[in-house]
Amino acid sequence: MDRQAIGSGTARFAAYLLRQAHGEPSLSWTLPAGKAEVASQLNLSPEHFSRILHELAEAGLLQVQGRRIVVPDTHRLQHATSPR
Repeated sequence: MDRQAIGSGTARFAAYLLRQAHGEPSLSWTLPAGKAEVASQLNLSPEHFSRILHELAEAGLLQVQGRRIVVPDTHRLQHATSPR
């Protein structure tokens, strides 16, 4: 959790997803808990977490299907959310 306390909410969520990918080029994964609980684990409000999901989906970096998250290109997600 220490790493999750640092950085923007988007960067924390991207890092959370990328850890689930285990270096794979894409990810199709179901959140282990409801969105509000995941938001809490990432030190985000549910509203902020919802905005992050929406923004990343609008940017084409992921797709949200209920609790299922699909990241078609993990390298693109990492590049787009890394500090510059």
